[in-house]
Amino acid sequence: MGLVRVRADRHAAARVDLEPGCLLDVPDGVAALVLAARGVDGTGPWLRVGPDYPAALAARDLAALAWVIDVTDAVVEGPDALDQARVVRALLSEDAVSMESPVATLVEAYNRPAPPHAIAVWAWVEGELRDGERTLAPGPTRHGRTPWVEVD
Repeated sequence: MGLVRVRADRHAAARVDLEPGCLLDVPDGVAALVLAARGVDGTGPWLRVGPDYPAALAARDLAALAWVIDVTDAVVEGPDALDQARVVRALLSEDAVSMESPVATLVEAYNRPAPPHAIAVWAWVEGELRDGERTLAPGPTRHGRTPWVEVD
């Protein structure tokens, strides 16, 4: 799998080492902008969703970012993260989306253009990453970097 959470504040994010598999976590929400500016393919943002930044906007930003760099993975953190991640996943297609969940009601909603390729959208739940089928647990954090390993 090879995913690594890289935490940085917005000032250090421009200089932190990134390589494929990195999930950039910048607490004040500029991860997607930093990734776009850095142009590191094979990376993705750690997105904090909630009332001020709903899943639909996160999906829009993620889709736009995927046209600038090769985004492979993204993490959704926030209240009801599993439902938020489900909304983000649904809105990353070209299709009109209708769904009801505790976090959103979508009727014929769409987010075009869709990313040029599929993106794995993970939900951060109780300290683990979940994508509906797989679960990853954190390894030991060193220098602001946390590797994620598959749970059997």
